[in-house]
Amino acid sequence: MHQLKKAKIETENVLANQYLPVDNGLYFIAPVREMKMVGDGVQVIKSRGRIFLNSGKTFALLNDKIADHLNKAMNNNEIIIITFSFCHPENYEIQDSFTIKMNKTECATIIGFYSAFREQILQETKKAVNE
Repeated sequence: MHQLKKAKIETENVLANQYLPVDNGLYFIAPVREMKMVGDGVQVIKSRGRIFLNSGKTFALLNDKIADHLNKAMNNNEIIIITFSFCHPENYEIQDSFTIKMNKTECATIIGFYSAFREQILQETKKAVNE
């Protein structure tokens, strides 16, 4: 389910560019006019020097703040949720959403992959600067 891999992000994909931390996980919001709901688990990917959560054709940028929040949610809950909501860009009315529920092991795996990718990006950056 959680795979360490690189991916090419194409234009038909959706980027959930806003998020809301909640006690038991995260809500990501993507402003799109029309989106078919796709939720087949979540994985962590690295593309173009950035780290993303991915489910189907939906991506959300993953950063230290989000990873720290997931870690706190994992420590306080048995089930951690990640919800992707799609809203109309003009009025922000939610059109569709899907939720992925994870246990602590699955959440820890996401945080572990994020940490590994982050370290890899830091090493690549150091190497590029030193060349």
